[in-house]
Amino acid sequence: EWQLSGALAAALETSASDAQLGEDKLKAILKFCKSKGIETAPGVVNTGVGPLLVVPIFAWHHPQWDTEPELEEWNVPPLEKTIVDYWATKWPADLRIDDGSVAEELDKLNASGFAEALKRRDEFHGVVSFSHFVPRLEVNPEKRYLIPSSLAKAVGSLHLKKRVEELKPDVHIFGHTHFGYDMDVDGIRYLQAALGTPAERTWGGSIVTLGDFPQERRPCLVWSGAWSMRHRSAWTQYYQRYGRRAEV
Repeated sequence: EWQLSGALAAALETSASDAQLGEDKLKAILKFCKSKGIETAPGVVNTGVGPLLVVPIFAWHHPQWDTEPELEEWNVPPLEKTIVDYWATKWPADLRIDDGSVAEELDKLNASGFAEALKRRDEFHGVVSFSHFVPRLEVNPEKRYLIPSSLAKAVGSLHLKKRVEELKPDVHIFGHTHFGYDMDVDGIRYLQAALGTPAERTWGGSIVTLGDFPQERRPCLVWSGAWSMRHRSAWTQYYQRYGRRAEV
């Protein structure tokens, strides 16, 4: 792991500068993965009880994903002053994060591999997809719980949501927000086991935790001959009990 991390850092350092476009950096990462035999496209895992289709989905966040009511009296700072991606990433002149064009462009990376996975979806014993960003509003806390609340506009993608809904995986694994989740939405199980930061693991408690992860230093089980049992999640239990009331 350390050797791979160091090699990736070296590859990016020699091919990227502070002014290099995020699109070019992504291409450098994909090239590095290919050189090391690291899979970045949909693939099949033989589980012993039947083939499992694993589908990674490329995505980027955009504010249009958040369709819930604004917190109008909370003096919420603008996105470009609170979300580091707005000044730490660079894109071609015709692409912007705030108008969704970056998200639309990165979604195109899924085109060929995803189409094949979709066509063959029913051939497999099970299907698991995964993404860094969040597909559904339902698996992100309402914005009144976020600091700052504008984070709700920098975590998800409508393009990602559409692809997950088309694929209909048994499980979709996501990340980015550092909140533990294990929740069914419209017949799909959404799961996030956030490693979090050391500080979050110290004071975050049930906000980060999914079952015994990450306090127990072992990977969160998703599949072992069958899909894992449900993992306890404070956010899932909260919304199952009280429902989602974004207008409050």
